[in-house]
Amino acid sequence: MSPSDIEVRIDSFFDSIKSCVSDEYYDALESCELAASTQGFSKLPAAKVIELLDRFNVSLSSVAKGKVDLEVVCQQLTGEGEIPNKYTKRVPYSLRLSSRIMIDCVSDFLPHECVKELLRSLQLKRSCFKNDSDKNNLLLAHDICEYVHHFHGGAMIERMGERNAESLIENPIGAALKLKKDLKNLMQSFLEEIYPATIGRNYNWNLRNLKNNFFEIEGGPREDVAEMLKQDQANLGSLELLRKGYLRAIPRAVGIDQVVVQQISSMAQGDISDVYRVHCGPQIAL
Repeated sequence: MSPSDIEVRIDSFFDSIKSCVSDEYYDALESCELAASTQGFSKLPAAKVIELLDRFNVSLSSVAKGKVDLEVVCQQLTGEGEIPNKYTKRVPYSLRLSSRIMIDCVSDFLPHECVKELLRSLQLKRSCFKNDSDKNNLLLAHDICEYVHHFHGGAMIERMGERNAESLIENPIGAALKLKKDLKNLMQSFLEEIYPATIGRNYNWNLRNLKNNFFEIEGGPREDVAEMLKQDQANLGSLELLRKGYLRAIPRAVGIDQVVVQQISSMAQGDISDVYRVHCGPQIAL
């Protein structure tokens, strides 16, 4: 992508916004102390362009790459919608809670501006996460993971997975997991009762070789979820990292802190399913 291509996309974006929502366009110019007659936005200082783009909840990177959904910009500016339709219209099997926890985790470990840039890049607003029971599809978690992986590394994604599991254990829905007497009972209850009621309608999972200090879990996306992920050319690798962190934390519900998770099969690498092997250390008396 050449500098001239980027300049064309920046100027084209503002032309489109002016045509779509002219009142909000001029309000944004005024709030950034720019004249209503301003043109050639690509020639402005980068800081001023970023300040202006913030009014439209988009990132400079997204504009430069031509990855802004103008319909979403217009809907958000006119109060007709908060979250991009791509995250809600197809197979909305996930609770908003999970993605909210992921965003909160990024907030806890990275500077505030990093979180703002993440939200702008995906055209999300904090208000999208005010209701944990709202539904969305797996693409929301995927896109959050992809962004975090690209800019902050895989370890942060695994940390988000751990935070999700820890939150579930403390949630009233998952509190019953703490009452299980051992790993075997925990995982059976988790997969049969808790997982389907929280985030478990995207993948089909099966436990294998379940013992009190070891288990394997194998699965893959449901047919309709797989089709959605294929259409969006989703990279399953980032979701696999999220899941590793999740599996590392679930045994903590019964006091098992020493957990090693190995992924021995990966759909992102061309295998027919994802398989994780989980080794657990000594159980700690509750």
